[in-house]
Amino acid sequence: MFWHQQRQTQAHPVRYEIDETGVRIQSAHSDSRIAWAGLTWVRTRRHAWLLKNGVVQSAIPRAAFSPEDQAAVDAFLTKGAVRIKA
Repeated sequence: MFWHQQRQTQAHPVRYEIDETGVRIQSAHSDSRIAWAGLTWVRTRRHAWLLKNGVVQSAIPRAAFSPEDQAAVDAFLTKGAVRIKA
């Protein structure tokens, strides 16, 4: 994707939903779902959760969630639902 195309996709609101089955990412132009079972690993970082699915890596910004929801996602991930990589 070219920079201009990337910038256009980032100019619209994005909605993130995390549940027991995976992550859903919705924007004005796309709606995608990443199942936990399909992930190679998840990395928890200060500003984002990084999800590795094959050769694709997706970043879920922590700022999109309240502090309480961030803690809930962290707790869910540490329960062993997916492989956490340091």
